[in-house]
Amino acid sequence: MSLTSLLSAALVALITTIGTVYGQKVAGRSQKESKQIEQSGPDWKAFTEEMRADLNKQDEKISALESQVETLRERIDQLKSRYWVAVNHIRQLHLHYPDSRETVPAPEEIAHDI
Repeated sequence: MSLTSLLSAALVALITTIGTVYGQKVAGRSQKESKQIEQSGPDWKAFTEEMRADLNKQDEKISALESQVETLRERIDQLKSRYWVAVNHIRQLHLHYPDSRETVPAPEEIAHDI
């Protein structure tokens, strides 16, 4: 064999060795990164579960507030109804007793409704 052939073979062997070593380092780094990702996976799971629990609590609070708002709306409607019944009653009294408007005038807050 000639010197050129030996140098070529040595060069090919050297390049192959360097490629193999580099490939192993890349594979090792990739495996390390994969393990880190796998280890951080449970953190994401815990975070997601915590967020779901918080959202469930918020949903419960929203439902309770919606119920309270509905109760308040019903109460307002009831009070409005009573208010107008009282205003109509005062109107009837004023029709039957016109002099009472001067002696016992309606309060200013409701005078515009009577």
